[in-house]
Amino acid sequence: MSEKKLKLKWDEKYKCYDVEIYDPDATVADFEEACQDLFSGDEAYRKYSDSCLGCCICCSERIPVTRLDLERMYVKYRERNGCESTDFKEWVEKIAGIERIGECVDVTLMVDGDCICKFWDREKGLCSVYRERPFACRTYLCAPMSHRLEELRSQIINKGQDDLVPHLCQDAPELYQKKNDFAKVKSYSDIKIRDICSKRLWRQLTDHEEV
Repeated sequence: MSEKKLKLKWDEKYKCYDVEIYDPDATVADFEEACQDLFSGDEAYRKYSDSCLGCCICCSERIPVTRLDLERMYVKYRERNGCESTDFKEWVEKIAGIERIGECVDVTLMVDGDCICKFWDREKGLCSVYRERPFACRTYLCAPMSHRLEELRSQIINKGQDDLVPHLCQDAPELYQKKNDFAKVKSYSDIKIRDICSKRLWRQLTDHEEV
């Protein structure tokens, strides 16, 4: 499905990963899946290592999360621990940090004393929540990305954060009170990329000559 609706590829001319969209109904889930399929392969270009096994460089960066990310992780957490009564908001406060900078609110996964994501398993050298990891992790690789690929990730994450903040902050600033397309859905497969990104970016994503 993902390959028909959009294409993610390594651009040899510009030495970066790029994305092109061919179907107006392409969803965020299609994009997420395409990134996972390509980035997890042995042929994927990486800046620091031939394999991600044992590497935690990306895990030491800021990892923003959306409501859909946290709900996906929460379901798996309850399945593993049998905690049906665990309150969602209380659980989020244990695994994510909420930072307020003026009128802006940022929600990211917590890190340990070495500023590495708390879900990084040091003994195994692997992500302990890999199957349910956030969108930001699924669509990132330590390799150059085209401007439209980077902006697509950024706009999706920012809209997801705008939707998440009111769920965690009762006194959320006014700029977060306006609901967007994230507020209406239960999964990334319900969000069309054209509805979540700017018109300018959509034109770039569907322009097969631009990188």
